[in-house]
Amino acid sequence: LELAVRGKLVEQDPNDEPASVLLERVSAEKSRLIKDKSIKQPKPLPKLNDEEVPFELPTLWEWCRLGEITNYGFSDKIEPSKAHTNLWVLELEDVEKETSKLLRKVRFQDRNFKSSKTIFKAGDVIYGKLRPYLDKVIIADEDGVCTTEMIPVRAYASSIKSSYLRLTMKSPNFKRYATESTHGMNLPRMGTDKARLALVPIAPELEQHRIVAKVDELMALC
Repeated sequence: LELAVRGKLVEQDPNDEPASVLLERVSAEKSRLIKDKSIKQPKPLPKLNDEEVPFELPTLWEWCRLGEITNYGFSDKIEPSKAHTNLWVLELEDVEKETSKLLRKVRFQDRNFKSSKTIFKAGDVIYGKLRPYLDKVIIADEDGVCTTEMIPVRAYASSIKSSYLRLTMKSPNFKRYATESTHGMNLPRMGTDKARLALVPIAPELEQHRIVAKVDELMALC
């Protein structure tokens, strides 16, 4: 994962569209969603400075903040009265630490909840913000709801693949940042503002596919 997010796991292709163009598309889609009132106008984030950047990226890559490219922290909620019997109800305990393997899927009929839950969509990256060093990050394969200790993360444009985004959020650099950004002694969790400031290395779209395929191949060997 460390090699993957540094651009050292697969070869770069100079013919790939640069990540800067990809980010322009993300920005345009984000503006459209705000104009259509599909999403709220997020607070502006500070510009990147050279001192923040943890390592150098390949030529076609770009650094950006998680809050610039995703909906982190902006998710709808659902009350128990609106839930249906077969609704997937995800809790932190359902995800294995470090491997992020989904251990079980529990439905509302077997796990009634009393307070509001966070709604997620199929394809969202679900990030466990409580004790982030446990490294619980999955991609939802269907719609559902989750504990508020988990955050659904969705890029504003499909040019940033969920599988690549998940990989960056499981990388040692992101995990280190998340762990250092927690608050609360007994139940340390990463706050939304800190998470939105987190730096994410963005590869060209075609390279994202190559990286994810290579990581999957190597993880299978592991």
